[in-house]
Amino acid sequence: MPNFQALNSHQHQNLKIKADGKFSHASNSHVVPLSVFELTQAQADYPIVLIKDSQTGQFHLVALVGLKPNENLFNSGESWQAEYIPMQLQGYPLALTQATENDDKQVVAIDLDADSINELEGIKLFTHNGQQSSLLTEKIELMSKFNAQIPATQHFIKTLVSNELVSPQALTVKINQGEEVNLTGLYIVDEKKLNTLASDAFEALKNDNFLAPIYACVFSLQRISRLINLT
Repeated sequence: MPNFQALNSHQHQNLKIKADGKFSHASNSHVVPLSVFELTQAQADYPIVLIKDSQTGQFHLVALVGLKPNENLFNSGESWQAEYIPMQLQGYPLALTQATENDDKQVVAIDLDADSINELEGIKLFTHNGQQSSLLTEKIELMSKFNAQIPATQHFIKTLVSNELVSPQALTVKINQGEEVNLTGLYIVDEKKLNTLASDAFEALKNDNFLAPIYACVFSLQRISRLINLT
């Protein structure tokens, strides 16, 4: 279980982050969250789908990185098996969290139980005088960028839903030695519905600059074959 605590330059003065090119913390995750602004890059490597929160009913954009729950096919070998690495993966073992439930102010938290955190090997988070290291600054900027894109991502998803472009999709794929794997609980951007969309609705998507990310989602489904090849 992650052990996130607020980062403190005094308490955590000597902490270092060891490089982890495999992003091992995601080894048990078969999906990785994406921002709408990542889709055109991510589609070259991953199938992009939506999943629904069973409690809230809210949809989330994700890259599919495994064909089974708790399976990640991209962190096999010595490094991550894709050119594009989602922003949320790059930010770990740091995260931006709310200071309190009633406070919108965000604080930087660190997973103290992460395998990459230690005091002996890697790049320090703080300089000798307690200032942020360049690595820490880069990760904070990356996480801030991702969080700033959340409203646009939510607007994109709501637009897809309101135009009835999101459809459930169950997939059955054959992997090594003919084993069949059934993928359920996934939703896709429906190309057939997109092609029959009313012209004014299509024009509205164009004006919102949503066509590129929409087609990225559609084209990305061809990357299912990439997952099969990684099994």
